[in-house]
Amino acid sequence: PVGGNGAAVLISSKNIVDAANNPISISALAWDPNRNKLWGAYEDKLYLIDVGDKTLNTDAVATFQFNAGVGGINLVDGLAYDGSDDTIYYSPDVNANVYHFSPAGVLLNTVTPKNAAGVADGSVSGVVVGSANTLYIGRNGFAEIRRIDKVTGDFVSTFATTAGRVEDLTCDPVTYAPKEAILAKDAYNGLYEAFEVEQGTCPLQGDETPPKVDCRETVNPHG
Repeated sequence: PVGGNGAAVLISSKNIVDAANNPISISALAWDPNRNKLWGAYEDKLYLIDVGDKTLNTDAVATFQFNAGVGGINLVDGLAYDGSDDTIYYSPDVNANVYHFSPAGVLLNTVTPKNAAGVADGSVSGVVVGSANTLYIGRNGFAEIRRIDKVTGDFVSTFATTAGRVEDLTCDPVTYAPKEAILAKDAYNGLYEAFEVEQGTCPLQGDETPPKVDCRETVNPHG
């Protein structure tokens, strides 16, 4: 959005293809600032996508990385990159779990989200990495964004109630600065919702700016 008023400017439009120029289907994206590429997923497959010049209408080239091998439906709407340990969280639509992978495709953990009573209740749609070892997950059809422990899946809090079906989530500490937000996209309507989060609880992965350090020597005028 430009100026936070809901109006947006299209910068470029890109077809996603492989190296042989064959079209590649993608239903979820997550930015990887360490590789300066997008992770993309569809039909149990994960790709790294080079978008090239972001201002030109040139093709984005997808390179296959690995098969997730966890089953579920072809549509993937839960995909998040974790810059803290260079890993990926992946979940097919309406899945009972979030799957934690290394970039090489090694399954590191299966996270089963639970409610406040400690009962696994699945229906994951949309995943983003929060701070303090947490994930935000959207719950398909339940108009809920929940915060869970990213290792155990244990309930942390019900974060927000949305206006529609949550199908994708992303962290945004930039658009509404100094406030930080999590953005939720409905599957069918033409809007997204921005929910304010506590400072530092939904970081932009891998894009942390180190503090400025003044290295100039301080001279004691009194010797």
